[in-house]
Amino acid sequence: MGTDFFIARRLEKAVCGRNPLGCVPGLMLLLSVCVPAHADLYAADAAVRPPAAARSAASRAPSAEAVPILAGTGDAFFAALPVGRWVGMAASSTIRKAVAQFAPNYREYGNTGIASITRAWSGAGFDPETGTFYITGGGHFDSNFNGIVSANAETGVFGVPIPPTVLTPEQVTAIKASWPAAAPWLGWGQPMYPNSLYDDGKPGAIHTYGSIWYAQGKVILPGRIYDLATRKFSSYETRAGSPSGMGLEVGRRLIGVNQIVDDYWSLLHFDLDTQTESVSHFGVPYVPGIGLAYSFNGQTFGCAIGNVLYFISTQTAQPAFGIPVAWSIDVTKVTPHYTATRLKVANAWSAEDMTGLQMNTMALDTDNDILYIPSKDLRYFLTWKPKTGEFGKLVVAGAVPAAQGNSAYGRLRYYPKRKCLVLVNSIDEPIYFLRLA
Repeated sequence: MGTDFFIARRLEKAVCGRNPLGCVPGLMLLLSVCVPAHADLYAADAAVRPPAAARSAASRAPSAEAVPILAGTGDAFFAALPVGRWVGMAASSTIRKAVAQFAPNYREYGNTGIASITRAWSGAGFDPETGTFYITGGGHFDSNFNGIVSANAETGVFGVPIPPTVLTPEQVTAIKASWPAAAPWLGWGQPMYPNSLYDDGKPGAIHTYGSIWYAQGKVILPGRIYDLATRKFSSYETRAGSPSGMGLEVGRRLIGVNQIVDDYWSLLHFDLDTQTESVSHFGVPYVPGIGLAYSFNGQTFGCAIGNVLYFISTQTAQPAFGIPVAWSIDVTKVTPHYTATRLKVANAWSAEDMTGLQMNTMALDTDNDILYIPSKDLRYFLTWKPKTGEFGKLVVAGAVPAAQGNSAYGRLRYYPKRKCLVLVNSIDEPIYFLRLA
């Protein structure tokens, strides 16, 4: 199904040191964030929210594209879902309400406020059996929120199973004094693994990107494990230089994709049984001079079907390879090196379709092996069947607010029990659903 190859190259250490993926988003964030720090939980968000009168007027003037909000939960709710239209759950709470209810003493000291739980490069682990998301976010200088919020798609109930650390102004002053002068934007999550611990023994806040998983009653990120039953944190040794844009699952392994180890693009395998990590190097098609932009930036999307990882890049500046580029890696066994297989791409998406996609955000329909890649405005999805090479585009109804901040990552998932996509878009919105068929 293509030409086998293994291309491994040394990455230039000069580009953001050994961690370009952790650096590039941070630099972009520096350019996009200028909200002053506030100690109050809500104050930092008030500056970016319209006045109450404007919000009220807007709510009284729904458009034909407005997302319907349906009553009910469980079977009754899902039976009423229309096909191909975003729908909100009336019974759904929100992240902001859950934090206020279950962590009333929490105080926000980040530059962009509590909204960064979803805005600051934040994904979620997902339990496909119960339809529950586990969300954490913040990090860098955006937010000091280091708790975990749960959101259940069946009931719309939100909770805070891992409460965030309550910091005092004195502790914040001491923490900020330790921020690295060369990269102060790393902020609350420095050093990265296991992040500097707050006084209560919990690790600091962190951007999760796509590398956050739920497994066996635990929420797992590179280097850290949260036990939801005991509410305790533990760490494990990791080679991760930063959370990665994609977190996939193969059997009893959690695989972090787009890490850089020993100057190679790598896969980090976390074995759930032994709770140990191993590293595999691999190569991807490379055009000299633009390797970083091509490799595993935000325009690369992937999934795991069985023991095979499939990836596709919509990076458009690749004349040597065409648009897009796709490949697969068989990871049945953990080995130091993998050989990637270049996949044939025919009748793919247009260049126009591939503009404006969310970064590293995708949902795999596990019943039909279809990968859904959303646009930033959530008005359409590019679809790909990796095993057959079929490409498509799904245009949907309903104007869900555009992706908050820097993409949804794992906060968009396929829920197999209900045959629909589920989205936790921001801290102030209900859970959204999109029935596929």
